[in-house]
Amino acid sequence: MKEKAPIDGQTWDSNLKQAIDLIQKNQNFIFCADLDPDSVGSMLALSLYFNHLGKKVYIVMSESLGDGVDFFEQIIEYNSLKVVRNEKSIKEIKDDVQAVIFFDTANTKLVPFYPIISREILSKAPPVVEIDHHFGADSEEITDYGIKLFRTANANTEIIAELLSNLKEVNPDCPNP
Repeated sequence: MKEKAPIDGQTWDSNLKQAIDLIQKNQNFIFCADLDPDSVGSMLALSLYFNHLGKKVYIVMSESLGDGVDFFEQIIEYNSLKVVRNEKSIKEIKDDVQAVIFFDTANTKLVPFYPIISREILSKAPPVVEIDHHFGADSEEITDYGIKLFRTANANTEIIAELLSNLKEVNPDCPNP
């Protein structure tokens, strides 16, 4: 795999536009991330917005988030968001997934159920967006073909905020994120 590097300028603008196009063209997504507050908050924010757009999202969460961020699980439950918690569930939804978004994850070792996701979903080469702000020796691109939204930021949620803002610009009739 290739080490991640921040993207800016025309490449960033082009990748952002491609990500927005991908989001507009697809209805069913699987969201994958290392499970920390930044990544879960990023997945949750985009899931809630996609819900308003009538899109279906499966959020991969292998475990409970713990006491410090259990309110995320309450938000997920309150909004009836779909959570994938095991390999069997991934196999059940694999034919429904049209696109994959990876959030705030330095490498594949941190993605819950990555081997099964790779075998059951990524092997079909669906459209992929990778959103991250981690760079350095342990950081690598998850796919060699996806749209990369890699940016220097304090948190992944900053990149999500920019993506949501651009989605609103392109779709002024959509809800304001």
